[in-house]
Amino acid sequence: MALVTLEGEVPAAWVDFNDHMSAAWFAFAFACANDLAVERLGFGAGYRAAEDSALYVVEAKYRYRAEMHRGDRYTISSWLAGADDKRVSLAHRMTRADGSLAAEAEILFLHVDRRGPRAAPFSSEARARLAGEAALAPS
Repeated sequence: MALVTLEGEVPAAWVDFNDHMSAAWFAFAFACANDLAVERLGFGAGYRAAEDSALYVVEAKYRYRAEMHRGDRYTISSWLAGADDKRVSLAHRMTRADGSLAAEAEILFLHVDRRGPRAAPFSSEARARLAGEAALAPS
């Protein structure tokens, strides 16, 4: 079961000179899914304010599998792909309306104490949340 899903439609502004969705807008759509997943994992605005810590993206990998055009509907499904004491990895799949794969993304986050800023381990509560979510991720 997906951690979060995001549905959308490719607007005209996202289409490039090749008449398909540009790479920058694929990244933007996946970034919107990141925001939803980070919130769902409990690392949203409330966490940032209370802990003065946040997840920072430190690596992103994209694989483009099929063109998307203006007006095409898509769904992004996101999963927790892994976590350790200081890192979280998310996996995203963008599918077209017919269910075929359009693109994939892997995003690596680092847990950062913003007072440093410096990498910092998760609290035991945060690790427990991540472990619970990892148990639900597809294998």
